[in-house]
Amino acid sequence: FFVNKRMFKSWFMYLISVSFHKTSLFGGVIFLIKKIRPNPSRYLVILFIALFIGVIGGLFHNTFNYFYEFMPKEWQFKMYLYLNTVYDTDFAGKTAMFKGASIKSLIIILLVLNYYSILLNKYKDKFEICFGVYFFALIFMFLLTDFKIASDRVYMFLGVTEIIIIPMLLSAITIRERIYVLLIIFALMLIQVFKLYG
Repeated sequence: FFVNKRMFKSWFMYLISVSFHKTSLFGGVIFLIKKIRPNPSRYLVILFIALFIGVIGGLFHNTFNYFYEFMPKEWQFKMYLYLNTVYDTDFAGKTAMFKGASIKSLIIILLVLNYYSILLNKYKDKFEICFGVYFFALIFMFLLTDFKIASDRVYMFLGVTEIIIIPMLLSAITIRERIYVLLIIFALMLIQVFKLYG
């Protein structure tokens, strides 16, 4: 459509594809949260499993290596080209598992899990969904540690709920503790910036 200068159709298709992309990601995570109804111990189990998968190398490369033999020949060739050319670049290659964003998110998640029952009683479904989405942003970052672009993109989409989770967390703790939590969050954000920009 862009080539033929059909701008209305081009932008219409672009908006539909972007909305499906983000909606399916959010919708899938929210469906999963509502289906399994996680509690703090389940969240910790999921977190440790994701950490383990991240340490052993992530899901992307291992999954495709496993299913490589079952793929059609054309796909095998494309996969071979991808894994031997694009995959080793900064765009699609491996990423550090403990970078600024993951360290910050991990500590915020552990703080929230400490006050989980208070926050759940206070905000009910709103907290459950916001926290679940934020939690799975970190989980996908660990699971896709071997596929940088997917890891960063999913974290960018789902991690936006951090701006809701932090005020919820601050509302659940005493005024005296808020200063310490704010200092911790500020320090984590500085770590994120320093790790990102050196």
